[in-house]
Amino acid sequence: MKTNKITGNKGEWSEMYAFLKLLGERRIYGADGDLNIRYDVYYDLNKIIREETKGKEIEYVVNEDLKTIDVIAEGEVKVRFKFERYAEEAEYLFGQICSRKGSFTVERTVEFMEKICSTKLKAPSKDKIDIVVGIPDKKTGMDSTLGFSIKSNLGHPPTLLNASTATNFIFKLNGATDEDASNINSIVALRSKGEETKEHPDLKGRAEYILKKGIEMEFIDTQSKEFRSNLTILDSLMPEILAETLKDFFLTGENSVEKLAVKLTDTNPIGYDMTGSNIFYRQKIKKFLSEIATGMVPGTYWSGRKDATGGYFVVKETGEIVCYHLYNLDDFEEYLLKNTYLDKPSTGRHGYGIAEKAPDGKYTFKLNLQIRFKGS
Repeated sequence: MKTNKITGNKGEWSEMYAFLKLLGERRIYGADGDLNIRYDVYYDLNKIIREETKGKEIEYVVNEDLKTIDVIAEGEVKVRFKFERYAEEAEYLFGQICSRKGSFTVERTVEFMEKICSTKLKAPSKDKIDIVVGIPDKKTGMDSTLGFSIKSNLGHPPTLLNASTATNFIFKLNGATDEDASNINSIVALRSKGEETKEHPDLKGRAEYILKKGIEMEFIDTQSKEFRSNLTILDSLMPEILAETLKDFFLTGENSVEKLAVKLTDTNPIGYDMTGSNIFYRQKIKKFLSEIATGMVPGTYWSGRKDATGGYFVVKETGEIVCYHLYNLDDFEEYLLKNTYLDKPSTGRHGYGIAEKAPDGKYTFKLNLQIRFKGS
């Protein structure tokens, strides 16, 4: 039988790997803030739900009596395979992911996908949700159907916050002259792509010039009014806190979110009274990361609702999968803080890194906020 041609990169295949492995093992363990497995925290799974086509769900239900996964569509069991078969297919796919590069297909996995009524590598995702699972709730005695996001450490580090014009922060360049602006914009680097070489803004060089000239960067606003609104829901000073974080990254080159939070604590740009506690910046940044991970989108007004109602599944480089359930919010937030960094996306695509003259004759400068997970 001829199989469909399904291709994907390491990250995309990781989602299918997680799907197969979770069904093979039917249990997932929690983790601490450093991705170490916590065997005292675990969740049993009784089903996974995939929406292969809009409005048509397929349930992969754990049948403990027969030791099988029953594939149910339109109320009817279409096929069933033993738990061990899912575990074997997951192990094989993991080996393929580790040994391949770029975009590739895995014929054996595609053949098995067809047998279990799965026609797509990645089921259509909704908001922050990559997978929907059924978990018996030990606290209430009832079953919960929860959406989780899947992050993989097997391929290129995934993003937590994608760059866009909505994630631009606008600063005033206090003290910058026309000559300074011209000098800043003339600092470029060369980038080669194939036989073509193009100039692009040298952000490091521009930061060094601004520091050397003693030009003050004063935060004005976010470019997106929706993003400012969303941040203000979290904390009235969250736009200012993130702006200071972004400015420190630009001027010093430090990209670790955790280390940047420490620097904010040391300098205290907001002026908090730290007589009794010094966790203000760390906690506020952790809260921001958590909400971005589970529901908030910069360019859309936020309702405060979490889309990933369960939390995160993380595929480790060893092939183990750990769970950050929102029941264990502290571990989840620590993981996000310790495992993320700020990145520099395309300046041309997102329109930042340039000294621009404002209507009042002063110069402004945009910085872009993109947050990525650290690689293994």
